[in-house]
Amino acid sequence: MPKLGGNFNLEKFEHRAFFNAQENRIEMHLESKVRQQVYLEGVDLQIKLEKGESIRTEYSHKYTLRQIKKIASKSGFKINKIWQDKQKYFALILFSTR
Repeated sequence: MPKLGGNFNLEKFEHRAFFNAQENRIEMHLESKVRQQVYLEGVDLQIKLEKGESIRTEYSHKYTLRQIKKIASKSGFKINKIWQDKQKYFALILFSTR
């Protein structure tokens, strides 16, 4: 059972994922296939959805190595090691405190 006790019927939703170039992130949405109402018992909330209306479920932000180094520096972290795939699409980064 979901943590909030929702009565979502997943058959009435379509998963949508797309890249938002302006925000440099991947967005995940649940798009309602029909007009419906969903109730979240845990927060006593009734949600009305129109057909085609979506609920944003996730952001996956994408950063360049330059941006990551800047964020790490501002946050008080030092980059110890960077591993990347051959195409340099992905990176695994080991941070430590200064």
